[in-house]
Amino acid sequence: MQNNAPLTRADFEEVATRLGCEWEAVAAVAKVESGPLGGFGSEGRPVILFERHLFSRKTNSAFDTSHPNVSNRTPGGYPRTQADRWAQLAEAYALAPEAALQSASYGRFQVLGQNYANMGHANAHEYVSKLARSEKDQLEAFEAFIRANGLADELQRKDWTGFASRYNGPGYAANQYDTKMGDAYAQLKANPTV
Repeated sequence: MQNNAPLTRADFEEVATRLGCEWEAVAAVAKVESGPLGGFGSEGRPVILFERHLFSRKTNSAFDTSHPNVSNRTPGGYPRTQADRWAQLAEAYALAPEAALQSASYGRFQVLGQNYANMGHANAHEYVSKLARSEKDQLEAFEAFIRANGLADELQRKDWTGFASRYNGPGYAANQYDTKMGDAYAQLKANPTV
């Protein structure tokens, strides 16, 4: 059963305590990753971003020529609306379901489907079904990702460059994820509301 309730400060505090960091550090990541959208769009589906270059890699570029909108060695091609992003995922899903689900990031923290094993799931289908239930499930996926990738110490130190380089990948600097997270953290410290 789906629960679209947004995360509360208490939710952030609970995970932050387990990770040994400030709740504002966890909330800053959420603020940057999904912004005002939160974990779910207006139609009730998780907020997503499909990565066509990952889908290309996971399918050995088999669909690059026939479906360049969803399979392309070059990152980008991000539709503006969630409806169009879901359509992009649906197109890829029709070609290679598991690869498609692994190639999108989901929810409040935008953790990629390829990280399904971090939470002990057998495949991306199980993982995406869990993230579609609630923002708390999305927060749990974030915590599992942080633990699996040894990123808690970056959050503890508020090393936004170190964190973003591993959380967001090599394009973090071009997209200023480190700066945005640092700014979001500072805003939350000054005005501690979620």
